[in-house]
Amino acid sequence: EQGISAVLQVLYSLGAQLWQSGTLPPETRSKHAWVVLDGRPVAFFERTRLHFAAEHLRNLKVQEKQGIPKTMEIVLATRSWGKLFTGLFLFLGPGRVIRPVRNLRFGTTEWIGP
Repeated sequence: EQGISAVLQVLYSLGAQLWQSGTLPPETRSKHAWVVLDGRPVAFFERTRLHFAAEHLRNLKVQEKQGIPKTMEIVLATRSWGKLFTGLFLFLGPGRVIRPVRNLRFGTTEWIGP
Protein backbone atom coordinates (compact mmCIF):
# COMPACT_ATOMS: atom_id res chain seq x y z
CA GLU A 1 0.00 0.00 0.00
CA GLN A 2 1.18 3.53 -0.77
CA GLY A 3 0.56 4.81 2.75
CA ILE A 4 2.81 2.17 4.30
CA SER A 5 5.69 2.78 1.90
CA ALA A 6 5.37 6.56 2.35
CA VAL A 7 5.52 6.21 6.13
CA LEU A 8 8.54 3.90 5.94
CA GLN A 9 10.35 6.30 3.62
CA VAL A 10 9.75 9.22 5.98
CA LEU A 11 10.85 7.18 8.99
CA TYR A 12 14.05 6.20 7.21
CA SER A 13 14.73 9.80 6.19
CA LEU A 14 14.38 10.81 9.86
CA GLY A 15 17.04 8.33 10.95
CA ALA A 16 14.99 5.30 11.90
CA GLN A 17 16.60 1.93 11.44
CA LEU A 18 14.10 -0.15 9.49
CA TRP A 19 13.60 -3.63 10.92
CA GLN A 20 12.70 -6.81 9.11
CA SER A 21 11.15 -9.86 10.70
CA GLY A 22 13.70 -12.56 11.42
CA THR A 23 16.54 -10.19 12.29
CA LEU A 24 17.63 -9.39 15.80
CA PRO A 25 16.53 -6.05 17.29
CA PRO A 26 19.17 -3.72 18.76
CA GLU A 27 20.77 -4.83 22.02
CA THR A 28 20.65 -1.30 23.41
CA ARG A 29 16.98 -1.40 24.42
CA SER A 30 17.47 1.43 26.88
CA LYS A 31 18.61 3.72 24.03
CA HIS A 32 16.08 2.67 21.37
CA ALA A 33 12.30 2.47 21.04
CA TRP A 34 10.14 0.69 18.51
CA VAL A 35 8.02 2.18 15.77
CA VAL A 36 4.90 0.05 15.36
CA LEU A 37 2.79 0.43 12.22
CA ASP A 38 -0.68 -1.14 12.33
CA GLY A 39 0.41 -3.45 15.14
CA ARG A 40 3.62 -4.62 13.46
CA PRO A 41 7.13 -3.49 14.50
CA VAL A 42 8.74 -1.86 11.47
CA ALA A 43 11.63 0.27 12.76
CA PHE A 44 13.35 1.65 15.81
CA PHE A 45 14.61 5.09 16.78
CA GLU A 46 16.93 6.38 19.42
CA ARG A 47 14.59 7.45 22.22
CA THR A 48 15.88 11.01 21.99
CA ARG A 49 14.50 11.25 18.41
CA LEU A 50 10.98 9.93 19.07
CA HIS A 51 9.32 13.26 19.85
CA PHE A 52 10.86 14.92 16.80
CA ALA A 53 9.76 12.03 14.57
CA ALA A 54 6.18 12.14 15.89
CA GLU A 55 5.93 15.90 15.37
CA HIS A 56 7.43 15.68 11.87
CA LEU A 57 4.97 12.95 10.88
CA ARG A 58 2.10 14.96 12.35
CA ASN A 59 3.16 18.03 10.35
CA LEU A 60 3.33 16.01 7.12
CA LYS A 61 -0.05 14.44 7.88
CA VAL A 62 -1.81 17.75 8.50
CA GLN A 63 -0.22 19.36 5.43
CA GLU A 64 -0.92 16.22 3.34
CA LYS A 65 2.71 16.00 2.17
CA GLN A 66 5.04 13.15 1.19
CA GLY A 67 2.16 10.69 0.89
CA ILE A 68 1.39 10.58 4.62
CA PRO A 69 -2.33 9.79 4.89
CA LYS A 70 -4.38 12.54 6.52
CA THR A 71 -6.26 9.93 8.58
CA MET A 72 -3.14 8.29 10.09
CA GLU A 73 -3.21 8.01 13.88
CA ILE A 74 0.06 8.98 15.60
CA VAL A 75 0.59 7.91 19.22
CA LEU A 76 3.83 8.72 21.03
CA ALA A 77 4.10 6.70 24.25
CA THR A 78 6.98 7.94 26.39
CA ARG A 79 8.39 6.91 29.76
CA SER A 80 6.36 9.71 31.35
CA TRP A 81 3.24 7.59 30.69
CA GLY A 82 4.39 5.22 33.41
CA LYS A 83 4.34 1.52 32.70
CA LEU A 84 3.37 1.70 29.04
CA PHE A 85 5.69 0.38 26.35
CA THR A 86 7.73 3.32 25.05
CA GLY A 87 7.45 3.78 21.30
CA LEU A 88 5.85 5.45 18.33
CA PHE A 89 2.58 3.76 17.34
CA LEU A 90 1.12 4.53 13.91
CA PHE A 91 -2.25 3.36 12.61
CA LEU A 92 -3.43 3.56 9.01
CA GLY A 93 -6.30 1.09 9.10
CA PRO A 94 -9.91 2.11 8.50
CA GLY A 95 -11.21 -0.15 11.29
CA ARG A 96 -10.99 2.48 14.00
CA VAL A 97 -13.06 5.41 15.18
CA ILE A 98 -11.74 8.77 14.02
CA ARG A 99 -13.09 12.29 14.22
CA PRO A 100 -12.15 15.66 12.74
CA VAL A 101 -10.62 18.29 15.01
CA ARG A 102 -9.18 21.72 14.25
CA ASN A 103 -5.37 21.79 14.32
CA LEU A 104 -4.67 25.24 15.76
CA ARG A 105 -1.01 25.29 14.72
CA PHE A 106 -1.81 24.85 11.03
CA GLY A 107 -5.41 26.07 10.92
CA THR A 108 -6.57 22.89 9.20
CA THR A 109 -8.67 19.84 10.00
CA GLU A 110 -6.82 16.87 11.50
CA TRP A 111 -8.34 13.41 11.83
CA ILE A 112 -7.61 11.75 15.18
CA GLY A 113 -8.80 8.82 17.28
CA PRO A 114 -10.84 9.14 20.47
